[in-house]
This record gives sequence, structure tokens and C-alpha cells, in this order.
Amino acid sequence: MPVTDLSELDCVLREAKSSMRILLDKALADIGIERLSIAMEVGSTDTIVEILEHGKHVSFLPRFAVKDALAAGTLYHIKIQGLRIKRTLWIARTRSNLNSAVSEAFVELLREKSHAKE
Repeated sequence: MPVTDLSELDCVLREAKSSMRILLDKALADIGIERLSIAMEVGSTDTIVEILEHGKHVSFLPRFAVKDALAAGTLYHIKIQGLRIKRTLWIARTRSNLNSAVSEAFVELLREKSHAKE
């Protein structure tokens, strides 16, 4: 879908101060989209999925949040030309396993996968 068509869609989005919404707003601004038609702002990703499954709205959600709905065919993915949203995820672990061989191997695997996608 061309990015210019976004203004014609009614969106259900996370609340303005959520990290996902901040990333979305920045990514849209980067490609020249300053405003969307926002039908609702919701505080839960699961609630957005439910609204999408029962309504005529669109949203921007992480793939993992909609994988079951995509597999079931209740939602589908629309690629927006020129729009790419990247998130930084942090690794959290306890101090007790900072030097664990398994922990270090896992962190290294994540780093390799991350760099392979760049």
C-alpha cells in the first residue's frame, strides 16, 4: 500500500506516551506523514487486536502480538511502502548468571542474529 493511502484509514493506536506509539509517530514523521485518522487510542495491545478482529480499523502492531490472528486468518498484514519501524530490545538477566556459559552463548546468538538483519 502506498504511504499516501494511510490518511484514508481509521486507526486504533496505543496511547500517545507508549513506547510503540512514540516509535510509530517518529517512523511516520520520517516519511512525511504527520497525522493519521485516529478512531481510538487504547492502552493494551491485546485490546487493539480484539478491536481489529471485530471492526473496520487498522493498526500498527508488533508481529509477535498478532501472529495467532494472522495464522487464523482473522487479521492480515499490509505492507506500507517506505515504512520501517525498528525497536531496540534489551537483554535482562540476574547478576547471578552474568558469566554463565549458557547465558553468554545465548547473548552471542542474539547479537549474531541482530547483526545479520542489518
